[in-house]
Amino acid sequence: MLYENRYFTRITANLVNRLARDAQQTRNDAVAPLETPWWEELQEARAQIEIALQRYNDIYDFAPAGYLLLDHCGAILQSNLTGATMLEVNRADLIGQRLALFVSEADRAALHAFITQVFASRSQQVCEVALKQPSGQTHHQCQYVQLLGIVSPDGKECMITVIGRCIA
Repeated sequence: MLYENRYFTRITANLVNRLARDAQQTRNDAVAPLETPWWEELQEARAQIEIALQRYNDIYDFAPAGYLLLDHCGAILQSNLTGATMLEVNRADLIGQRLALFVSEADRAALHAFITQVFASRSQQVCEVALKQPSGQTHHQCQYVQLLGIVSPDGKECMITVIGRCIA
């Protein structure tokens, strides 16, 4: 649902923006000013879509769980801010990196099997892995995360929810 809403909102916003530009051009090209009642309605619809898009972005980025979008190889295609924070990487630097780089070596085989199973089964799968400790960290605290994954509707991407917990 989250995946579909993001694209629906983007497509709808793009359509409204295009209609607004076309309508403005029509108004600019006219010899006499056009008084169009739909112009104000279109502007109001555009404003409402922009508000909804900003709200969606805030909900996505600041959710209490991390959201990752992976390809078949486990490369991160997209992440919300919470996901990047959990992996302790700037979101821009995270894109294109393999999720396995952030998972302890002992759990990488389980992660690989999980991703393979998500794409093969097309049903929600669950996996728990330990994240690698950041370099320079001296205490022995390990963060375990639960991964909930399902394949995208088009079958090209794996949508992951990351729920973290710390163990001392």
